Amino acid sequence: MSGMDEITLLKTKNLLKTLAMEEKKAICIIEHNIDFIAETCDVVMFLDGGQVIAEGSPEEIMKNEELTNLYFGT
Repeated sequence: MSGMDEITLLKTKNLLKTLAMEEKKAICIIEHNIDFIAETCDVVMFLDGGQVIAEGSPEEIMKNEELTNLYFGT
């Protein structure tokens, strides 16, 4: 998603939300664009080394200092 223009991102986000809400579909998105995930997803799973180490709302995940340090390498 990081290389997409704003219009394509918006269309993709709207399509995914429509599928999830109206069509009652569960969608797995593997993505590193944090803004896109925060705006699109209800639940986020944070993986490290192929293992889920945290699960929660985008807000919960982004507030977790340990996860932020893992993601940004600080």
